[in-house]
Amino acid sequence: MEKIGTSIKRNYNPARLKYSVIGTVVFYLAANGFILFNYVPQHDDLNYVGNFGETWAVRLGKFLVPAFGYLRGIITAPLLIGLLSMVCLCAMIYMLVDLLEINRPFFILLTAGFLCANITQTENLSSFLFLEDVFMTAAMLSCLAVYISQKKDGVKWKAVSVLCMVSSMGLYQAYLSFAITLVLILLLNNILKRGKVCKEDILGMLKSVLLLLFAVSIYFIINKLVLSLTGLTEPNDYHSMSNLLQDLGSLLNRIYVAYGSKFSMFFVRKGMGLGRIGNCLLAIIFTLIVHFYFCKSHMSVKDRLIFLVFLCVSTGSALMFNIGAGMVAYRLSFALFLYYLFAISILEIIIEGSDFIPKSLLLTTISSFLLCIVIWSNLVYSNGAYTTQKIIFDRSISLYTRVLDDIYEIPEYVHNQTPVIILGDYTFDDYAYNLSKKEYRDLGTFKNTSVTYPLTVKNLMRYLGEEINMILDENIYTKTAEKPEVRNMPSFPNKGYIQMIDEYLVINF
Repeated sequence: MEKIGTSIKRNYNPARLKYSVIGTVVFYLAANGFILFNYVPQHDDLNYVGNFGETWAVRLGKFLVPAFGYLRGIITAPLLIGLLSMVCLCAMIYMLVDLLEINRPFFILLTAGFLCANITQTENLSSFLFLEDVFMTAAMLSCLAVYISQKKDGVKWKAVSVLCMVSSMGLYQAYLSFAITLVLILLLNNILKRGKVCKEDILGMLKSVLLLLFAVSIYFIINKLVLSLTGLTEPNDYHSMSNLLQDLGSLLNRIYVAYGSKFSMFFVRKGMGLGRIGNCLLAIIFTLIVHFYFCKSHMSVKDRLIFLVFLCVSTGSALMFNIGAGMVAYRLSFALFLYYLFAISILEIIIEGSDFIPKSLLLTTISSFLLCIVIWSNLVYSNGAYTTQKIIFDRSISLYTRVLDDIYEIPEYVHNQTPVIILGDYTFDDYAYNLSKKEYRDLGTFKNTSVTYPLTVKNLMRYLGEEINMILDENIYTKTAEKPEVRNMPSFPNKGYIQMIDEYLVINF
């Protein structure tokens, strides 16, 4: 067996690596630098500023997350997280341009732009920054699993590929969809390059998918073993793998939600501005390119149908976790950006020319311009989201400081002892203005304050220096809310919105 070092050296392409590095650094910082240098926690970030490796990760099947925390530290350190994420993205971009045979520097930079500046990254960094490097490590490992399966033969290399995929899922299961979609896009790319469907390509795709499914089975075994040893149970959560097989009766509705939300994301959503127009035109152009290719190549009807079937199947694999969750969650949608890379690889074919697709400077120029427009729109969107997040956080500090001052005015209140019950809309979603709803509400975690659920209120108060004994028990909460004196309470900011009722300090927003 050849030495690994020799193999890597022979396949190494310094030009691809150079432009992968440049593209990663430029686009990742251009899109996300604001939040890395102006960290303002919101949503889950409020709970995990310095509390990383809890049992929540193990319960959700992310059994390697605690170990990852020991390696990078349990504190949310934005610049370190950003650096680790860029290293993973750079490695992933290099592997992807190598697999798709994207050679031109400009196209490599575009590839980096789509993977570093997109709505998935924006959602990760705005609300789950403490997990961004975990997500990107998982994505890189899933890409590495496919890269090894495509580039190397032999049982030992297949074992390494399986290990990479199991490790990826142990960090975050959602990047299984990235790996399967990548395999299918490589098949589609080969069909276009060959001008026909080849048996060896189909068999190669099936072998890669079966290898990934074998890795999934290994992951399930390890996950069950970890849960058994720790005594923990897996919740029925949208993150969990088991959720994909739950509630089959609602499958059609979940498919509708997943595809509808992503159609809206690319073609309808207000926040993307020019990106909507760019995506619409790109979809039209590349549909016409593929149609023209089919006509000129005299590809058989059977081969055309096979291409279209695998194209449709690939969209299902890209959205498999959205379908499983039945919800809009952009952190589950990273695989969708592989289609931009597929489009870029088609432009490579057009530039080089073939018997079926003649060279077309005009077509490649227009398409490249539209791709740049979409990336620019993504940059504008992400920076707008982070700036809005900073405004929302400052607003949250101001509002909750006022609340805390009023709490201190209650004579019976004792620090960290008096039980506190919070009623009403503590996100202030209908208070004063709706800054976040206009452009960024579809990110899923943008409210008019940084708090989004009860525990985040407690942790924002902790951020302000006050430890409140907040009651999270639903039964106590419901019984208190039904009391007549509570129903008659005024709401913030009216006098009397904070009262001692029985032994509880009740705050009505």
